[in-house]
Formats: sequence, C-alpha cells, structure tokens
Amino acid sequence: MVYQEVQRALVTVKGVLFLVFFAVGCVGIVSTQAIGLKLLKAGSESRQKLIDLTRTQFVALMTFVVSFMSPCKITITHDPNSVPESNYFRVDYKGNLVSSLSPNCVFIGNHQIYTDWLFIWFINQSSRLGGHFHIIMKNLSEIPVLGYGMKNFNFMFLSRRWESDKAMLSGQLATIDSNARGVGPSNKDNKEHWPYSVLIYPEGTVVSENTKQRSAKFLAGKGLPPLKHVLFPRVRGLYLTLRGLRKSATVVYDATCGYGGLKPEDCGEDLFSLKNVFLRGNGPRASHYYIRAWKLSDIPLGDENTATDDFDEEHLAVFEKWLTQVWFEKDKLMASFYQHGRFIDPNSNTSNTLNKVNRNTVTADFKVRQISDVVGAFGTLAFFVILINLIWVSVSSFLA
Repeated sequence: MVYQEVQRALVTVKGVLFLVFFAVGCVGIVSTQAIGLKLLKAGSESRQKLIDLTRTQFVALMTFVVSFMSPCKITITHDPNSVPESNYFRVDYKGNLVSSLSPNCVFIGNHQIYTDWLFIWFINQSSRLGGHFHIIMKNLSEIPVLGYGMKNFNFMFLSRRWESDKAMLSGQLATIDSNARGVGPSNKDNKEHWPYSVLIYPEGTVVSENTKQRSAKFLAGKGLPPLKHVLFPRVRGLYLTLRGLRKSATVVYDATCGYGGLKPEDCGEDLFSLKNVFLRGNGPRASHYYIRAWKLSDIPLGDENTATDDFDEEHLAVFEKWLTQVWFEKDKLMASFYQHGRFIDPNSNTSNTLNKVNRNTVTADFKVRQISDVVGAFGTLAFFVILINLIWVSVSSFLA
C-alpha cells in the first residue's frame, strides 16, 4: 500500500513538472508569435511561415509531453477502396509514423475524449501537414497564453449561436480557401499556395450518458433507431465547412477512433480525462483509427453557384441523409472494434478479410519524430535569457 502511494505521488510530481515544461514552452511559442507579428508585414509570406512554424512546434510540444506522461501506440487501418492511391501509412525503422495525405483536406470523426484532436494533428504532422492544421472547436480563446496562440493559428471558435458562427466560419474558410488557391491575403508578395488540413467534429461534444440520451431522443424524433457508440452529428457546421472549401478541397477523410481499454458501455472522457492524461499518466495506451475518404465532388453540397452560407433546405436535407448514413456506418465500425479489439469492416466476412486488414494496418509509437521541433518552442525565451544575462554581465563589469 505504501509503495503504491509513493508511486502515485511520483507520477503526480512528474505530471506537475511536465505541465510546467509545457506551460513554459507555450509561453515561448506565443512570444515568437507576438514578436513576429509585430515585425513582419501583414499578409507576407514570412508571417505565414512563422505561424506555420509555431503550429509545428506546438503539436510537437504536446506530443512530447503526452508521450512521456501516457505512452501510447497509434494504429491506423485505411480503406484502400476509398483512400486515394497516392496516400500511404507506414512505420520507419525507429517506430515513427510516416504518411502521405492529400493536401487541402478535411477531417471528420467521432469525438470521445478532449484530446482526440491531438492524435489527428499527429497524423497530419507525420504527413508534413502539421504546420497547416486548423481546428473548428468550441471557443477557448479566453484561456491565458493558449487562447492567444490558438487565435494566431486561425483556429475557428464556435459560440454555438448559429448566426454568429456562420459569419465567422464563412470568413475564415474563405481565407483558407483563397490562400490555398494562391489568391488570398497571404499571397500578396507572390503566388504561393498554402495547403491546409481542417478538422471538425460534427458531433460537437464528447460521448457521455447525457449526450447519448440527447442523441437518442433526437433520432427518435426523426423515426430513426439510436446510435449505440457515437452521437448523431450536427449538420450545418460541416455543410458550411465543405461548401466554403469546395473550390480548393480535394478529399474528406473520415477517421473513426477507438481506444484500447474502453468497453462499449464506457464513456472515454470518464477514464481518459485531461487530469488523468496529464497528471496521473492514465491516458489511452492504444489509439486505433479506421480511415476512409471521399472526393469532395462526390458529396452532395448543393448549388455551386450560390453563396457559401446560402442554404437551400432541400439540398441541406440531402446532405443530412448522406451524413446520417456515414454515422450509422461509423456506429457499426465501432461495434466491430469493441468485438475484435481492432477495426474490421463489419459488412465483410471476418475470416476472409484479416489478411487484407493486416496489409492495410500499421502500428507506430506516438512520439516526436524531430526533437528539434520541441527545442524550437523554447528558442525565443532562450534568446532573451541569454541577452538579459549578457546585458547583466556587461553592466556588472562596467560598474565594478
């Protein structure tokens, strides 16, 4: 008993130390942003590259901290019938995930824990898209330090009031889309095309007993059976996102996520809360993803000639029908995951597909591939510490 208490205390101390490390790194990143945004011309290529660099540093810093507190494996199974042939997922000799995703893409997925987005960002980082990653999420802009940094990342914060969210999303999506096509605000100096990857969780929140009940009630009102493992998705935000990016987006990736150690009746956030992940070292030990894809042109998005936020209810209903089918398929995938402990297509003969699944599955370590990205987060702070020290030494020598 004493030994266990000592172990728990040591883990907590370790968590506090890494949280301090993380906080200092975040201060370093936003310091780099603040100085760069003051010195660099708005709309310049250098300014855009600075923000992309700090995105890379942030995801590397987060990955480094989580991998030390809650070591994890990440397993990806992709559907070869839908994922573009040019895409791949492999593991190098050091256990790092290496992938090739199509740029100008949108990720959608089921939302189980508050750190879901980190694993998706990590996958994009392995494909050199980590510096071009955008998240549509609830408003966290008021969080000290982090909020400032995320605003500079151009993350899209939702207020859950549709009229204001619609205006905000339309404007930011238009900027991302035009920059990708070489005609946006970040293309004043040249014809640079800025790729992107945008993540949105259509469910809007994580699975819990309360949200499952609300989802079931909503589905019952539509005459549909309840979803057992996922929540019914909200339609308008995703519809607007895809319409806003339709001139530049190439692929929509659907990433169905399952965590090792969770049972069908469990709510992920109860076991893998932020406190458990960062302070207690009780994060998921295995993160599984089943990735399939659609060409944007194959998704019903209504009239291309109308304004992005001009919704025709008939077209929206067609899109909702498509998304509903996607989410019921996702629910089947999750049921199969809980049954087999891995993602296997529930509509196929399991015994005949295992070899095919193995060929399209890779397992990598969830870890930083380039430690230089982590070190870079502290670069600005280190520069000022050295500068202040030099000034202090010089002044002390002069006064001596």
